[in-house]
Amino acid sequence: MEIDYNMRADDIYHISSCEQEFHNKIKVFLEKWYVPIKESCLFDPDTLSSLFLNIQEIYESQSKILSAIEDLKYDTTQISDKIISSVFQNFQPKNFLYFIEHYDKSVDLFYRLKLGNLKFRKLTQKLEKETEPDQFLDYFALPLSLMFQYLGNLKSIKYHTDPEKADYEKLNQIYELVVPLVNAARPKLYIYDNQQKLKKLSSKLEGYPNELVNPKRVLLWDGNINRLIIRKFIPIYIFIFNDRILLTKLNKKKQRYHFQSEISLLFSMIADLENSNNNKNTNSSDNSNNGNSGNSNEPNNNLQKNGIEFFIRKDNERYMFYFQERSIKLHVMKKLLDVGIKIKGNQQLTTEDIKKKRMQLSQQESNTNLEIQKEIPFGKKTNMERRAHAINELIETEREYLKDLNTIQIHWYNPMKEKQYVDPEDLKRIFSHILMITGVNTQILQQLEELRGEKTEIEDVAKLNVGLIFLNMADYLKAYTEYCTNYDDAVEIVFKIRKNSKFEKFEKDREKIPQVKKLSLLDFLIKPVQRVCKYPLIIKEILKGTEKTYEDYPDLAKSYTKLEKIAAYVNEKKKLVEKKKFILDLNTRISGLDKVIQLITPKRKFIWEGVLKKKSVKRIQERNFWLFNDLLLYAKSARGKGKFQYKGHIKLSHAIIREPKKEKNMFPFQLIPYNSQKVYTIYCKSIQQKKKWVKKITELIKDLEELGITPGGLF
Repeated sequence: MEIDYNMRADDIYHISSCEQEFHNKIKVFLEKWYVPIKESCLFDPDTLSSLFLNIQEIYESQSKILSAIEDLKYDTTQISDKIISSVFQNFQPKNFLYFIEHYDKSVDLFYRLKLGNLKFRKLTQKLEKETEPDQFLDYFALPLSLMFQYLGNLKSIKYHTDPEKADYEKLNQIYELVVPLVNAARPKLYIYDNQQKLKKLSSKLEGYPNELVNPKRVLLWDGNINRLIIRKFIPIYIFIFNDRILLTKLNKKKQRYHFQSEISLLFSMIADLENSNNNKNTNSSDNSNNGNSGNSNEPNNNLQKNGIEFFIRKDNERYMFYFQERSIKLHVMKKLLDVGIKIKGNQQLTTEDIKKKRMQLSQQESNTNLEIQKEIPFGKKTNMERRAHAINELIETEREYLKDLNTIQIHWYNPMKEKQYVDPEDLKRIFSHILMITGVNTQILQQLEELRGEKTEIEDVAKLNVGLIFLNMADYLKAYTEYCTNYDDAVEIVFKIRKNSKFEKFEKDREKIPQVKKLSLLDFLIKPVQRVCKYPLIIKEILKGTEKTYEDYPDLAKSYTKLEKIAAYVNEKKKLVEKKKFILDLNTRISGLDKVIQLITPKRKFIWEGVLKKKSVKRIQERNFWLFNDLLLYAKSARGKGKFQYKGHIKLSHAIIREPKKEKNMFPFQLIPYNSQKVYTIYCKSIQQKKKWVKKITELIKDLEELGITPGGLF
């Protein structure tokens, strides 16, 4: 077996840095938390010992290990030849085992003391401010994380140690001691991880009157759903815990949740609306109460499949929830059944689907625990793991991408060529270089898969030299630049041929094909643009896990430089095309626009859009505004998602922008077109929004003047 001594040396330095970080943080924990709490004399020695466990003993033993490994590092002889197992002579697995076994009890005690002792609560609040961002639980979970780091580091050092040497056997013995500790620590770290989620959520949840963080509270699921209230569907965001459900309103811009109400699961039962709907005709009074009868908003069969009902026995309240997908509903029901929520009434509503879903989820959870990525969930990934993960991701995403390229050829290009929906020249412009790109990426995937073969172990995958493949193929990837140059024309042609009713039907028929995944032609045509922009990111991630001394590094670095240049060009073209695509799409969504103005012109560029208010003859009305480099367009919302009715436009060439008289709680500005008596008064929601619009419009007017655009003229 060939030993990589450079990697062994790196592993030794890595375990040294892990020990140093652990030592520094535990030292801070003892100084900032243990000492102040001990000196406060709030608790007797037994309570203090139950709260902090044997963290001091662990600190002392690990300090000896750190000292030993530091002595090893600063010795003059070669680090890769050192007997690394000697530094673990002071490793005390019993200390860690005791800590792990009592971890959750200690966390529970911390919350009970914080809740029941006012002085302790005030002290912890003071200490939390002083030790931001890390707090009690962050420090207290460090011994658990250290075991996962040990597992990864020891495994890697073992791999780069000669099996014939005595050091290998000693390392293996230590590794065998760490494995059960990691298995015992894993569920404890899940407790810590759940508390971190609750703490993060608590900082984003506004208006919740109670304490959200609780050692026994577990977040089961969260997401957007629809709630049925008095025959109306109200979109809400819910958090389902093992003891309650929180109903909130999501503010997407601020990423915050405003609390509305909560449901206690203590007295709750659930019903599957898909099954309970079968009894609809025999129980009309219930339907009336639930708002499901005699109304256009009555849930259809598809919605019934996605719906569940909560029945609160204590207060006799009902809650009707509808999920986006039936699979999500079954997943949530399985979670609720697992925590003891009962099925409503005597009906057998635990369908075979739910049973199958429960088995699938259990199997998935079991498999997830065996995944290599889960081996060190809270420690930093080693370079080897990072490199292996990035290479696997490259191959898997390349396989999916090639499927999409083949779908373009089989289900779009070939049928369009055969049925002649478009002129041959236009067809060539739409699918420019697609066939060449497909050929190039077929070779890339083939070489990557041959290189990986049946290898699945992290060490084996990490040793694959992928840099040379991309270095050799980088010149062929220039086909992407040609594709992106013509992509602009392709988008315009697709919008043009969509006006043909036969092509419109053809496109809808394509979306029914499973391989097409309900995507449009434009959704597929953008994929090569997206893919070539991702290559530098993936190669960069592989580089992060590649040592500079590794043979693959020079090829990776060269291919990264070449791919970054291609991606930079493509990105710039992509931005321009996306804006043009937006104008083309907007032109189809605003009714009455074509009769007044030609929106699509070669030099017109879209800047941004927004919802503002405009003063009309009788009142102030809300309007949608779109700003272009020569035009301000406005329209009102119409029936249909994303549809608008044209109301007017203002040419910016030689227009005048001015500040009107101030109005209470209003932020207006005025636009006066050249040679016109009409004044357009537009109101913004805030002073910041007004400054943004006024500044940009002023700049555009000045640019038009410098270009010598005639007053009132269009590009």
